[in-house]
Amino acid sequence: MSRFTLRDGTNIWYKLKGKGPLLVLNHGYTSSHQNFTDIISLLKNEFRCLSWDCRGHGKSDKPIGNTYEQTAQMYSLPQFVEDCYELLIRLEFIGTPKSEKLFMYGVSMGGILSQLFAIKYEHTLRALALGATTSNLNHPFSKERMSGNIPLTRNGKKLKARLGFSKKFLEDHPDFLKKKITQNFFIMDDELLVMPENVLKPFDLEKHLQKLTIPVIIFHGEKDLVMKIEYGKRLSQVIPNSEFYPFPEVGHNINGEIPRIIAHRLKNFFLKIEH
Repeated sequence: MSRFTLRDGTNIWYKLKGKGPLLVLNHGYTSSHQNFTDIISLLKNEFRCLSWDCRGHGKSDKPIGNTYEQTAQMYSLPQFVEDCYELLIRLEFIGTPKSEKLFMYGVSMGGILSQLFAIKYEHTLRALALGATTSNLNHPFSKERMSGNIPLTRNGKKLKARLGFSKKFLEDHPDFLKKKITQNFFIMDDELLVMPENVLKPFDLEKHLQKLTIPVIIFHGEKDLVMKIEYGKRLSQVIPNSEFYPFPEVGHNINGEIPRIIAHRLKNFFLKIEH
């Protein structure tokens, strides 16, 4: 991985792999760039894949302010969007005479980040892919996290990890969580309890998404316990020029459960636009 320092001094770690048009990959809450490992291995011959760790995640810095309020300002979805934009500017993928429009794929929180990015910086995008995400948030899982009933501890994150997969997938792959999830779980410092307040608080992007003109593809597992399938259906109704693909017997972590199917759909969708 490579390190990039933002203007505010925060170090962001990212990885570039592959060749072809740029595909930016945005991970979910408490996840990291590793969520796209299988996807990148399947797409690297057609796309130059840029995966990165949002601040507070993975190898990237976890800055702390002098007060709770200062720290809260550092961890918000709009801030993640600006971090992504600055990264792309500094790497000269956008903002130069030779820059070409890019593809973007975000899952879960990364899908919300991607929507916000498209709303503000649509002129930099060729097309957008969204997985297991929502255009508005006000559901029981959010309330449980906000109330502290699902704590930000190792056990709390193991629970979140299990919620990310369908029952069938976990039955078919009994050692998956132990080998690929729990051993790599990043446990945030206590000070970063501000993050769920920003990431999980209610919001509604629908009136802005209705104005998008770029092509959009949406994936959602029908067994998703974190973001119910109704959120994906609603998203497809709100966004013009969107295609919606529900997957039976698939949970929240679509990249982990069906990476080949997701990579195939992404490749066909993006290359159709490329040509």
